[in-house]
Amino acid sequence: MILGLALAGVPAQSEDAAPLRQLLSPTDATKWQAVGLLIMDGHATCTGTLIAPNQVLTAAHCMFLNDTKKRYETNAIKFLPGWRLGRAVSYRTARRVVIHKDYRNMEYDGRTRRDLVATDLALIELDRSIGKDTVKPFAVHEQPKVGAELTVVSYGKGRNDAPSIEEGCHVMGKDDRVLQATCSVDFGASGAPIFIMDNGEPKIASVVSAKGETNFGQPLSFGVALGEPLDQLRRQLQFDRSVFQGKKAGKSLSEQLGR
Repeated sequence: MILGLALAGVPAQSEDAAPLRQLLSPTDATKWQAVGLLIMDGHATCTGTLIAPNQVLTAAHCMFLNDTKKRYETNAIKFLPGWRLGRAVSYRTARRVVIHKDYRNMEYDGRTRRDLVATDLALIELDRSIGKDTVKPFAVHEQPKVGAELTVVSYGKGRNDAPSIEEGCHVMGKDDRVLQATCSVDFGASGAPIFIMDNGEPKIASVVSAKGETNFGQPLSFGVALGEPLDQLRRQLQFDRSVFQGKKAGKSLSEQLGR
């Protein structure tokens, strides 16, 4: 398990979190349908979230194959918002993908590496926009405070037929690079949005990059602190018209969550 970013000696609050629950009914799922299943090359999966009519936020390591560590072809990346019980609200293909310029897709060596988590962010531009009357994109929250309550909505290994929700976990620690939360993530949750409620509206505070546990054995999750990293990706999409941005890299964090 990953302990490198844990706050040693500080108990987590995850015992207060509600159990993971699948959103199987339309009533439960509608609020979260901007969260979707990402399918790479027809088989590998992650979670992504619509943050603009044509932009999906996810983890950078989702953009690499596990076995060869090469990037997926852009047109092999599909986004299925609101995927539930065999149907999605819409179906889109990636047109361009940008990853954080400092991201290195390195092999996980037993420790959470702050520099990897802090840059584990990708932004996908879709081939066609999704109308806001169909799916409303989520806004971003850049300044969550320690102790703030969080919600994670994700797909995952063995539960890709519908999104699942975990409510009542909390921000355990943060700085200007990494957010540490008491949310319990597992295989397949890579790229999932970590939400904070802002005046009753869910906004994205981070995306799932890595998992770990405290010295007390309680689960932790880690993600990049949004703000400048996301602004950087948006600028790349705006000013660079090439298909796939970001530096070539070697190995991946994706083994850690199994996508």
